[in-house]
Amino acid sequence: MKRHRILFWVAGLTLGVLVVAYSLWREEPGNGSPSPPRAEGPERADPPRDGGPADSGPSGERTESAARGEETREVEMEKEPTGPGLRLQGTVESSDGELLSGVRVALRGRGDTFADTNHQGAYLLELGSEPVPAGATVRFYLRGYQEHLAKLPAVDPESAPLLDLDAVLRDLENAALASGLVRTERGDLIGGASVTLSQRRGERYQAESGPDGKFAIPGVQIGEGYFLRVIPPVPFSEYSRREVRVSEEGVTLEVVLDTPPTVLLRGRMLDPEGNAIPGLRLWIGRGAGVRGAVAVIGDEGGYFTLNQAPVGPVTFDSHGSPRLRVTGVNLPDSGGADVRLVFDSGDYQLAGRVLDDRGEPVAGADVVLTWSRDEAGIHSTSNRELRSGDDGRFRFLQLGPGRHTLEVTARGHASVVDTYVVGSFLADVQVRLSSSAR
Repeated sequence: MKRHRILFWVAGLTLGVLVVAYSLWREEPGNGSPSPPRAEGPERADPPRDGGPADSGPSGERTESAARGEETREVEMEKEPTGPGLRLQGTVESSDGELLSGVRVALRGRGDTFADTNHQGAYLLELGSEPVPAGATVRFYLRGYQEHLAKLPAVDPESAPLLDLDAVLRDLENAALASGLVRTERGDLIGGASVTLSQRRGERYQAESGPDGKFAIPGVQIGEGYFLRVIPPVPFSEYSRREVRVSEEGVTLEVVLDTPPTVLLRGRMLDPEGNAIPGLRLWIGRGAGVRGAVAVIGDEGGYFTLNQAPVGPVTFDSHGSPRLRVTGVNLPDSGGADVRLVFDSGDYQLAGRVLDDRGEPVAGADVVLTWSRDEAGIHSTSNRELRSGDDGRFRFLQLGPGRHTLEVTARGHASVVDTYVVGSFLADVQVRLSSSAR
């Protein structure tokens, strides 16, 4: 028995040696396992992962190419493109060699095709798969600097998918910084205020105050006769000042807002059947305006509270789709206020189809559905818009019950306006458009 064990151990060891020897033989070139192809050209180290310099000398100092920001482009290009097509890459600097961040790089004629430079002045702009026409213009823009325009040759994305395009922006002459602070008489800092400087027949400059009340507008043209307008959030009133002068040293503006009377506002959002509308976001603004409005959101029961609502007329607006709006609410200057707001919301729908006078579907017709309600001087409205599909169909969802007005317009056809009573049944209507007179 002992002899059998020894023989079994020797056989296993021999088999292991044979397997290792065969594996080593397979790895030799020409023995059935080709070595991976080696790329032609010099070897190149991967760009640094931590955003550091791609090139450095023996002493660790950055090389000339690194100082120009070329390593930034290498790091940026490491990203995989989102799709096929022509791409532009480069860096943007000022006339004194400073790398500029926040420069908007855009292709004229394509409003949705743009990129911004990063903190190292680098950008990557994807232009898509369509060939760029000869003479296409790339625009480099940053407030406080002169706009730079660059012409591109006709390029086939397949033959030249990546182009290098750097730019140098010159300082805008006669420009300065306008900055300031927005606060109350008591010293409370006001954030979220819209600040605008404008000249008659001149450019408009705009900024928004931060949580610390401060704002800054760089690149304002030096001159006189500026009009300053500040629109703070509710409940503060608008502020304006004329004949503001911007000198070579710039201008520092202090905006002091009056503290207006406010009132505690409580309310509830309901549909026409008296059911609560939970989770609806409303913007409450002074008068009929929407600037400076503040948002409230209804809870599960549709209730909301605003501790400092402005006294006087206010407007409630969803600012979304559908557009829900309530006007005619006047808040008293004391005692608080409770309001009941009714909106066109519910579980009903209105569907239909737009046809021409031959019974063929009309695609792309503009379909607008409106609703209104008046109660005790409070006016509620809704507006919904969509376009008919390829089969001419349309569908409005989450409607409240009651009378709605439907208006349908399409190019080459006369408009149609009709009224429908939305109820518990699924309304499916046909709208026939007649050809307009030529």
